[in-house]
Amino acid sequence: MVKLEHRIAILGGTFDPVHIGHLKLGQSALSILDPDIFFWIPAKRSPLKNKIYGSDFHRWCMLYECIKNEKRYILSDLELIRKEPSYTYLTLIDIKKKYSDSQLYFVMGLDTALSLPKWYKIDDILKICKFAVFKRNVGKDKSIEKLPERIFRNIDFFEVDIPDVSSNLIRKKIALNENLSEFLDPSTIEYIKRFNLYK
Repeated sequence: MVKLEHRIAILGGTFDPVHIGHLKLGQSALSILDPDIFFWIPAKRSPLKNKIYGSDFHRWCMLYECIKNEKRYILSDLELIRKEPSYTYLTLIDIKKKYSDSQLYFVMGLDTALSLPKWYKIDDILKICKFAVFKRNVGKDKSIEKLPERIFRNIDFFEVDIPDVSSNLIRKKIALNENLSEFLDPSTIEYIKRFNLYK
């Protein structure tokens, strides 16, 4: 198949820690969108989250170990080197300046998509990129109808089997010394144990 445009996929988040939901989301987007470049961008601090539990360094290292073997994945420090909070709008502006002729796709799950009306400069973001939203049972999820029409029009929905897991759930399991093999890449489990994180 011949691609008619240069495509860049972007997946942002706190990755605190990175888990199988993030990784499955990335793999699905890589396969379906078929981007030329896929940026993973850890946030210094999300404007919509009160606290980051892992340091920038540890979150970066755990994510690197999980994605290092995919040649189209690029781990970016765009938001880590910028003053907090991490605004997606500024990140997209930076990427668009460097790749002016590219179509940008911001990748996310439905839970993140539902927060889009609260994003900083969302109307300007809509002019810069499209949103690629991945979720199970897209057609049956009535929460989608809550999105304003101007945002909904800018979303491409894809139905995939993304595990229902959150970093918050994983941090709780770590504190309780529960088994994490179902939720984390083996490299992440080993890293968390080595540095005694999230205790």
